[in-house]
Amino acid sequence: MNTHTRFAGELVPLSTRIRNLQLFRLATAAVVLAFSLAPRTAVPSATRVLLAEVAGGYLAIAAVADCYWRASGQRALSVYSVLLLVDGLVLGWVGFDTGFTLSPFRYLILLHVGAVALLASHRTGMKVALW
Repeated sequence: MNTHTRFAGELVPLSTRIRNLQLFRLATAAVVLAFSLAPRTAVPSATRVLLAEVAGGYLAIAAVADCYWRASGQRALSVYSVLLLVDGLVLGWVGFDTGFTLSPFRYLILLHVGAVALLASHRTGMKVALW
């Protein structure tokens, strides 16, 4: 059975887009972990442990949501929406806690907006950018 059924007007299946957003979340958490644990980075030493904990919690939330997404037969879009809010909250907090406009993570917010615009929808990308 083909798991990538295409519908009229849909160029990329929703399951593929969700998987790619999950990969983006994994990459985002890996970047935050790498910068927070690496010596001599621009991340303040007082927040390194907290950043590592936030990145781990972020991955845990994303993993639980992904398991729920796969287990639910109806593919609950509310999980998808809540994860986008969690993404924004985590990236906003990480950027704010590490120097806001001088933060080494400020570009992750722009990458997130681009990923959402490409993988979710252009309207959702605009909502995330305005939020």
